[in-house]
Amino acid sequence: MSHVTTDALTSYGHPGRVRADIAPAKSVIRLEGEIDLSMSEDLEQLVLTLPGVTCSLVLDASKVTFCDATLTGFIAAIANRMPITVTPANPRVVELLRLVGLDYFVPGA
Repeated sequence: MSHVTTDALTSYGHPGRVRADIAPAKSVIRLEGEIDLSMSEDLEQLVLTLPGVTCSLVLDASKVTFCDATLTGFIAAIANRMPITVTPANPRVVELLRLVGLDYFVPGA
């Protein structure tokens, strides 16, 4: 299992964090704070490190306080590689996913 942690500041100086536990059978990525364009390169690199399509992934977005289309692009990129489940607690995140048609990755949405 490998572990990756990335901390970044958004263009407004607000913190965002990505923590990933990558394993062949199941990977978990935890997002915290603000996820926006300033984190896009780190998220793209993370997608490239994920194992092949046999793995499943849980994206824990329960601590995301703000997100933009960077998050939806990240989810779409992962979904093209493997099964993904998103666990958001923030209703704004669920609404954004609903608006762009990605809410089917959220159980019960």
